[in-house]
Amino acid sequence: MANCCFSQCQGPFQAWLRPGYWIPGVRNLHSCRQTWDLDGTPSENFDRLSHFIEENERQQNWILRQANSDTHFIQIFTYTPSQWLDVTEIQLQPGPQSGTRAVCKSFSSGFLPVCVPGAPLWNALLCFVPFSDMGLARKRLNRICTENGGRLSKL
Repeated sequence: MANCCFSQCQGPFQAWLRPGYWIPGVRNLHSCRQTWDLDGTPSENFDRLSHFIEENERQQNWILRQANSDTHFIQIFTYTPSQWLDVTEIQLQPGPQSGTRAVCKSFSSGFLPVCVPGAPLWNALLCFVPFSDMGLARKRLNRICTENGGRLSKL
């Protein structure tokens, strides 16, 4: 349990720093970007997504870190069993003709788990090290999208 508390202390700093997302070729191994089209207004979708995330927090090991109803921005932290921190961000905006467009990204925040002392700084130094998330970022986004009536946009 000490690791969990320690991870949650370092996690927000690592999520802000996000060293695992700095280098384009390397980040592609452990990140996913998607654009969704949703029916309804950004406010309606914000409420639906926030509620869905809150309902699934315990089962999915999610933490709804930010939910700003003014900007329609949602940020989710996911701590893996080994205490790696994954970040998911969803920005809702009016769709091109109607509905809502959601611009989403999910990524592993660093090479080392956040239970390691000084992990955010070590991960900044090791930002060039390639590692895989085994498709978890894509699976997470796909689940949130499909269970909320979204369709992947063909941009």
